[in-house]
Amino acid sequence: MRNNLVLILTSRLVSLTGAGIQAIAIPLFILEETGSAGLMGLFYAASLIPSLACTLPAGLAGDRYNRKHIVMLMDVLAAGMLLVMLGLHWASLLGMFALFVLQAFTSVVDVFYG
Repeated sequence: MRNNLVLILTSRLVSLTGAGIQAIAIPLFILEETGSAGLMGLFYAASLIPSLACTLPAGLAGDRYNRKHIVMLMDVLAAGMLLVMLGLHWASLLGMFALFVLQAFTSVVDVFYG
């Protein structure tokens, strides 16, 4: 039982650290690429609106389904979206629209993860 607690706390720490770094790095990337504070505001809206819209369904899913499976699935989806974002950036295909769409999906995943 103790090992399971250590594993889940460690994974949660790693996940929250990554999410925190992403929350800082992406707006700085937008500011560096565009110089537009307005686009940074749109980025935050792309994060906030899906989060608000999915809070109730995420709570219902957490009550109805196995939370451990939901957390594991959402962590895998979040990692996958970050890899997609990285691949698009390396291929020089990461435009602002793609970044905003990926962030909206990441926000939904974060709500279900939480």
